[in-house]
Amino acid sequence: MVGKRAATGASLATLLVLCAILLPAGAAAISGPEIVQQLSQQREANGIPGGLAERPDWSADCARHNYYGAQTGELRHSEDPSSPFYSAEGNWAAENSVLASGAGWSQGNPWEEAPIHLIQMLAPPLSEMGAAENDNYNCATTWPGYHRPEPTSLVAYSYPGNGVSGVVPTERASESPFVPGEEVGLPEGAATGRYLLAYLSGVDPSDAPDVTATATLSAAAGPVDLRVVDSTNEEVGGYMPQPSAFLIPAQPLKPQTAYQAEVTWSMEGAQIFEQRFGFTTGNNPDEAVAPIKNERRGRCARYSRAASSLRRRATRARHHHLLARSRRLRRLAKQKSRQARHCRAHFRPS
Repeated sequence: MVGKRAATGASLATLLVLCAILLPAGAAAISGPEIVQQLSQQREANGIPGGLAERPDWSADCARHNYYGAQTGELRHSEDPSSPFYSAEGNWAAENSVLASGAGWSQGNPWEEAPIHLIQMLAPPLSEMGAAENDNYNCATTWPGYHRPEPTSLVAYSYPGNGVSGVVPTERASESPFVPGEEVGLPEGAATGRYLLAYLSGVDPSDAPDVTATATLSAAAGPVDLRVVDSTNEEVGGYMPQPSAFLIPAQPLKPQTAYQAEVTWSMEGAQIFEQRFGFTTGNNPDEAVAPIKNERRGRCARYSRAASSLRRRATRARHHHLLARSRRLRRLAKQKSRQARHCRAHFRPS
């Protein structure tokens, strides 16, 4: 049932340890075909091949694993065979999918700020997949569906795509086991510019593991401090389609600003392709309406963000069986949540 791996240098063993993300509670579930269609539309809107085919059998496997997660309270890439909720099909889905708890597709792609997960979902070779949203869990297969034929010549893709507008300027990436920015001094939760994804298709699979990327990003005001993590990276590359790269602006981008990215793809020191794409930022979601200038309001938001960050860290600690650390972080998260509620209760707009 497991399809052959194509156009990715990630080994099965490496991919299986990619931990899921824990996200805020979402809205009503949508069907597997609707999820696949929504992802197809997201890809096509950014110039990435769409037309994804839904595999009902894989979607059913995902639904089984979601049910397992809901019954056990676990968010992990395997199922315990001794559990009464175990199934071989659900375990296969766990091993071959990106996973999330809480977030729903009605709010957009649940992995939008989980770059390692997202780069797998938007990979050009993806042609078929299964997906399910049920029991407050989400599951979507990735690399087993990498069956799209490679183009006969080199073609580059990006996310956002060339000419796209309204790109959110700021990202606070969060996922397990780590975020790519940690390799270049940008830890999880740090406010960076939008992670830009770059892909190069048409490379011979035997050469793909050796293709590197360098990049620049600039606006009319000048160059941006950009950090690059490509698929040759020892820590992150095993989770990435090959060749591909994360282009990470070290600081949030400016709203309502045009940017131009240039990516140089090379092998053994020789340039093999030059990619250019431009995009325009919009506003951050919390900046869509002009904020009321009030110091207390900003402090309330900081308490809430701190609580969310502490909860994420507690979840990661629990996944790594660091139970004492997890309990301590959850206590701190509750303290910050109480501070946020108290702050909001006493806040009066001026």
